[in-house]
Amino acid sequence: MHLFIEREFLINFEIEYDFVNYYTNSAVKNIFNKILTEYSYVTLYTDYDNLEEALDESRLINLFTNNNASVKFIEDFSIYFGEVEELPLRTLVFTENKKEVFNRIPSLGGIHFSYDDFEIELGQFRQRIEKKIDFSDISNFTWDEFSEVSKIPFRSIVISDPYILSDKSDQKLERNLIPMLKELMGTKEHKIELCIYSDEIQNSRERGRSEIEVLEKKRSFVSSKLAGKLESFSIVKSKVYRDQFEQHDRYCYMDYVIISAGKGFNVVPFKVGDTSIEIKSIFEKSSYKQLINHLKKLQEYNQKVYGREVIDTMLNYYPNKPIQNRLLS
Repeated sequence: MHLFIEREFLINFEIEYDFVNYYTNSAVKNIFNKILTEYSYVTLYTDYDNLEEALDESRLINLFTNNNASVKFIEDFSIYFGEVEELPLRTLVFTENKKEVFNRIPSLGGIHFSYDDFEIELGQFRQRIEKKIDFSDISNFTWDEFSEVSKIPFRSIVISDPYILSDKSDQKLERNLIPMLKELMGTKEHKIELCIYSDEIQNSRERGRSEIEVLEKKRSFVSSKLAGKLESFSIVKSKVYRDQFEQHDRYCYMDYVIISAGKGFNVVPFKVGDTSIEIKSIFEKSSYKQLINHLKKLQEYNQKVYGREVIDTMLNYYPNKPIQNRLLS
């Protein structure tokens, strides 16, 4: 995670925050405190002059450096965000005030909060996005359940589901994977990087054809249905990955969100049952850790698979070139 925090935001926060009586603070303020003091793999960017000054003035930065060593300094946030053309993956920006120049941040893939309303905005973000869809408690399911997720800035999607590409009569791509992706991508103007980890590529109608032929046909079909929306699209066979890292649920990973599906994302036609789909964000520590840990396992698997001989690799990795997906880099 890349955390940009203006000095004045930190000053205001620390004046109001009760470090002793933790539970007297608002839930959102406790989330912010936890991100700085308990999250790992975080790089902090701030407009203090240097680390000595930051440590001398800010209790939170002292606590941050207990878990993370990376602190970088930006002289002026307005100038920086007025000139930058690309933000690193998973960027949160906290500034003292709203300014027109900060309106660029979502289009660059980041999420911005100002001190005056960050409690409201972050709280509403979680209310809109985080939910559990219990299949024992609804009479029907439609993919517009994912409509709010499409409003979050993101540039990459990774799906891990062994049967999402099977295209069986009761698990059709046109009723599941494709409308799911269309709903997630929404009306985004930029293209999305997509990577799918799956096992069952061939269904009974395709048994006589080569696996490479079936892979290319399905990749082309999905690409055509998402015409103009994909920056890149890779498919990885993942049975060996599941042998090494036991995974019961199926997952969809994005920049700020992890979606789990107990029995997978082939849910149309809908059946009432004991499963669910759950959408969680990085503003819950356990979900953040889960997102980071799962993606690290997938990265390790990619390195092993792509290091094999070309003939073997072609059966596990398509197309036969390094994956272009910043969630996996």
